[in-house]
Amino acid sequence: MKIMLLIVITLSIPVHATVEIIAGPYVQNVGNDCATIMWKTNIKTEKNVVYWGNSYKLINKTVAYENTEWHEVKLDGLKH
Repeated sequence: MKIMLLIVITLSIPVHATVEIIAGPYVQNVGNDCATIMWKTNIKTEKNVVYWGNSYKLINKTVAYENTEWHEVKLDGLKH
C-alpha cells in the first residue's frame, strides 16, 4: 500500500548564516504509524520544524531541538 506524505522542513540558524540541506531528506525507521525523517545541513541548526500531512494543508507539526548538522525528526500518528 502506498502512503503519500508531504513534508516541509524549516530550520533555525544563527543570524547572517546560510543553511543548505546537503543530504536527504530520507525516510528511515518506518513503522505501522511512524517514520523518521533525516537530513544533513551544511551548518549546525538549533531548532528544526517539520510540517507534514497527507494533503497540501500540512496540518501536523513536529519540532526537534538539537544543535547538529545531522537532523532527525520522528513523525508519530501516521495513518494508511
